[in-house]
Amino acid sequence: MMKKVFVCVSMQYTAERTISFARACCSHVRERGMIPIASQYLFHDETRNVPQIADIDTGHEYLVDIRICRELMMICDEVWVFMDRDPDDLMIMVLSMADELEMKVHIFRKGEACSMCMA
Repeated sequence: MMKKVFVCVSMQYTAERTISFARACCSHVRERGMIPIASQYLFHDETRNVPQIADIDTGHEYLVDIRICRELMMICDEVWVFMDRDPDDLMIMVLSMADELEMKVHIFRKGEACSMCMA
């Protein structure tokens, strides 16, 4: 069975760059024979540079729907965080949830192990 990796990337200056960065990081995971799961890539509002989805139960929009993020993490084996700057709020939330779920976490900083995604 293939490992599933929850992918979290640092927000870039534009929505297009964030999605491109997430796509490259997901490719990095796939090239290593694992399945990438990236909520930032799946639920990104291209009109603004924030991951945003509607909460179906209440009709409110959140920057990140924590329940969906947590559910996706729960089906994964590991968390891979790709950052090219200090951790943002989303990364801090993901790292906190990974700790609660006792998941293995790999952090890739700019220039480390994944120069392709950090271009």
